[in-house]
Amino acid sequence: MQSFDAAIDIAPGDAESYNNRGLALAQLNRLEEALASFNQAIRMEPRFADACFNRGNLFAAMKRLDEAIGSFDLAIELKPGSSAAYTNRAQALVEANRLEDALACTARAIAVEPTSADAWFVRGQALKELGSYEEALESCDKAISFRPDYAAGHYARANLLLSMGNHRGAVEGFREVLRIDPRFDASRMAAAIAEIPALRSTAGEAADSRDSFGRALAELEGYLDSNPPVNAAVLVGPLQPFYLAYQAHDNRDLLASHGRLCAKLMAQWQRDAALTPIASRTRTRSKVRIGFVSAQIANHSVYNAITRGWIEHLDRDRFGKEVFHLSSKVDAQTVAARALADYFEQGPHTVRDWAAAIIERQPDILIYPEVGMDQTTLQLASMRLAPVQLVSWGHPATSGLPSLDYFLSAEAFEPPDAEFHYSEQLVRLPKLGVYHDPPEIVGERPRRIAAGRETGPVLICAGTPFKYAPEHDQNFVEIARRLGRCQFHFFQYLDGVLSRRLIERLHGVFSASELDGGEYLFLRPWASSQEFHEILRSADLFLDTIDFSGFNTVMQALECGLPVVTCRGRFMRGRFGSGILDLLGLSDLVASNPQSYVDNVVSLAGNAAARARIQDRLRAQLPPARRDESAIGALQEFLLSVG
Repeated sequence: MQSFDAAIDIAPGDAESYNNRGLALAQLNRLEEALASFNQAIRMEPRFADACFNRGNLFAAMKRLDEAIGSFDLAIELKPGSSAAYTNRAQALVEANRLEDALACTARAIAVEPTSADAWFVRGQALKELGSYEEALESCDKAISFRPDYAAGHYARANLLLSMGNHRGAVEGFREVLRIDPRFDASRMAAAIAEIPALRSTAGEAADSRDSFGRALAELEGYLDSNPPVNAAVLVGPLQPFYLAYQAHDNRDLLASHGRLCAKLMAQWQRDAALTPIASRTRTRSKVRIGFVSAQIANHSVYNAITRGWIEHLDRDRFGKEVFHLSSKVDAQTVAARALADYFEQGPHTVRDWAAAIIERQPDILIYPEVGMDQTTLQLASMRLAPVQLVSWGHPATSGLPSLDYFLSAEAFEPPDAEFHYSEQLVRLPKLGVYHDPPEIVGERPRRIAAGRETGPVLICAGTPFKYAPEHDQNFVEIARRLGRCQFHFFQYLDGVLSRRLIERLHGVFSASELDGGEYLFLRPWASSQEFHEILRSADLFLDTIDFSGFNTVMQALECGLPVVTCRGRFMRGRFGSGILDLLGLSDLVASNPQSYVDNVVSLAGNAAARARIQDRLRAQLPPARRDESAIGALQEFLLSVG
């Protein structure tokens, strides 16, 4: 910096010195000064392609993605043969969720430089976000073939393997990253979390993975105590123990260990960033200011089930509603939320900018509808940014974070001993705990989905693959054996890698019981809302997943008049279906254990008259359960009591 300043004093018109000074300022994290220096270089020399490229990288680091893309466009115009400019433009497009544009841009980069590891890497990132895991893996392999010591490429490849159900390969991949670059600390956290498989092959894997995860977390914490990371935030959230919730065990202690580590890392980061935590204060405003922090302020299961009803129906005379939408996603739901909010901020921003924005607004209460599904959400939730901080069941497990005070749940979903399952203080709101506004049921005619002629009952299995635990695989065999003829219809998740692994696992169980799984198991393409509703209306029975129930899918089945069979789980995540059916007076459809679940399925699947009677009860009992305001009233009273 000092040398470039001296060069500018000697030759004030030298654009190259301003460009190089900008690079130094960026490395010093003096980003606004760096931007001014790049802009000065470009003013002096408007056709300075490298300065436009460097400014694009700076804009990208600042999450000013539209400006980054524009600066890369100018760099490409001035230097059309720059593979790096195409590649970095594509990375900005990925972060802006313009994924098809990003793919096209990486194609241009690869056309210029076919052996560009960076271009193949970014192509893999775009494909992963599109859900094309196998193609993404091929791109990662290409990147690594051109640069074998490419730590970021190995990290992305390991992440993909975990998502594709190969958790042992993922663990080894993250360890390979550390052999290449021992200071790649995010890979240490990832290696610990990757001990938890996305899709288990056997029931015994759960205990083994839990022990391995616990040991790895303890080792990681000890390592970080002796080797403090340069940027603690990068360890928090790129990979999260999401799949732990799909094991039917009490996860409080394991998630609390993870949460304490995240909170410790983000507290250090917060001190380094000079973002003063908010202390408790006496409220003098006429309204309690509520901040909703989420990356899913859009047509998403979390928003549809939880957040939308709260934002729409909290009393505007008593509550100021401020929405921090962490994602770049925009749809009709986003637009509606913006209109309902007293303040609306949308990303993408850096985590520093988000934390600063929240602190500046001085919310009395922050509500995180979910923690566990998005990196920036976890980073923010790990800090103290408001006097009172709440989390809800968008990801239905305790966050484990000491920075979160209360867990907003529902009476219908919680067992009597539920408070022992949470590190937060549990709040049971009445009934379902939310204002549920059901989706419009579209499609005029049911869609025939049964394959063949004499197929027997059509049973819908709409859970994502990781909801199906191997300890319950035999249930499908027993149902098939007792019914003689039936069809289980599953739905392809993303590009189908995990779905195919699940179906293969089930085929093995059927084969071991001397049944041909091909006569019973069907994997359907992922359905649009309209297609899904048509399928539900044509089926005979909806089979809720055991131990991890589906809130939105159960609700949609019932709205379509399709009877649902569920099993009351030990934990909240296994009790959505039972809570809904209890509320509707349909507890006879709720099993107390897997064997009675099988009995209920067989009894109803083979009795069309019984199913018709249930449909009559649904027509009578569903309307009063819709748009129930009791949970809103209780939520308001609770917020007033703590805010």
